[in-house]
Amino acid sequence: MSDQKNIRKDFSNCTRQKITAFISLLEKSGEFKRKSYIPVNDASHFERFNYLAANDKVSIVYDTKAKKLSLTAKLSIAEKLAEYYQNNAAPEPQAANPAADGVEVIEAVLVYSPVEFNALEADIKPAKLKISEKLKQQKQQKQSTTPVRLKTVQQKAQAQKPYPQRQPQQKTASPNQPLPKTASFNPQPQNQPQSPPKQPPPQAQPKQSPQPKQSPQAQSNPQPKQPQQPRPPVRPQTQQKLLPPPAAIPKTHVKADVRLQEATRRLKKLLPAAFGFLSEQSKTDLTIGLMDIYNDQTRLSDYSVLLVPPYRGLERLIYDLQGAEGIVVKMIGQGFEKRDDGSYCLKSGYRKKINSIIYNEVLSALYTEYFVQRHYLTHSDNTANASTRIIRDITDAKAKFDNLLSIIEYNCKKLLEIGFSIKAVPKTD
Repeated sequence: MSDQKNIRKDFSNCTRQKITAFISLLEKSGEFKRKSYIPVNDASHFERFNYLAANDKVSIVYDTKAKKLSLTAKLSIAEKLAEYYQNNAAPEPQAANPAADGVEVIEAVLVYSPVEFNALEADIKPAKLKISEKLKQQKQQKQSTTPVRLKTVQQKAQAQKPYPQRQPQQKTASPNQPLPKTASFNPQPQNQPQSPPKQPPPQAQPKQSPQPKQSPQAQSNPQPKQPQQPRPPVRPQTQQKLLPPPAAIPKTHVKADVRLQEATRRLKKLLPAAFGFLSEQSKTDLTIGLMDIYNDQTRLSDYSVLLVPPYRGLERLIYDLQGAEGIVVKMIGQGFEKRDDGSYCLKSGYRKKINSIIYNEVLSALYTEYFVQRHYLTHSDNTANASTRIIRDITDAKAKFDNLLSIIEYNCKKLLEIGFSIKAVPKTD
């Protein structure tokens, strides 16, 4: 039985008569020994009974407001308690008018015989005292202890010998010091001329140690006194110079860094294949374009300037891809030649040396996009029928930027398929 876990059984619509009959049956059964009882008080509307049944704890709680009974015990004991309550509890009182029968209605309470009550009183501690009774006892204790305490303190004060009061000593003037200036009291009569005030005697100088006597020769030939060098001025103790605290980072810079990191993560999602081919410079330029072009608060007269950083990143990518195959040029266009249809491809010498069709296609596509769009946006139209190259709507700038990212991702994916990787880029003179 000790290995079983406690369970709880709840019963609703429990009247006072049912609880009274149920508790009286438990007391008379002899199987349950009451250990404690907590009645209803001002702070709680729960009535609690605690029993022992074969060394197992049993808890019975009755909610007087909700009319709810809760039984907590081991499974076998809880079932027995439930059987006691359901089968042997007193029946519900009928809804009759007791006043019509001349019967006085009172609240049902637990009723025990004198013998039972004396037996319970010997085992159970008395219930908690009411608050008013406790306050009365505390007041009585304070009144009884306070005069004793005061009496003992007074006795201690009388037992101690008081210190002798020191009388203030009158100040007498010393013979070497003048009398202090006090109120204008003159003991001389008014008809006698007042004597002039005595001047204070000169203060006694400290005795100097006797100097050794000089010989007559030293007195006849006195040595010239050396001029004393002026002492350096005493400087106040210099305090340790503390470095000023570092200037706090402006909030705008912190926000800009956070935006840059978020834009970099977004760029990595947009270019999963090409992100490994991008250098730090290319990532920065493409990220700046992503931040500015997709910023809804950006208001410009010409949005073409927002495309300059992304195409600058494309230019750096082309340089890195050329350097990976040993193509070293000072200007990006020196490694390409123009076809008849207006597109560009690597020069024939580089094509023969590298011997890779995919590599040639990728470099040709990237440089063609760079030449067509970047030159168009950054240079003026000098033809006769020149038209403006201003981008007045930001949606046009977004379309060009998205097309650039798709071209970079598509061509870098082709390089991954052939196992191409960017090696250390050789330095140009």
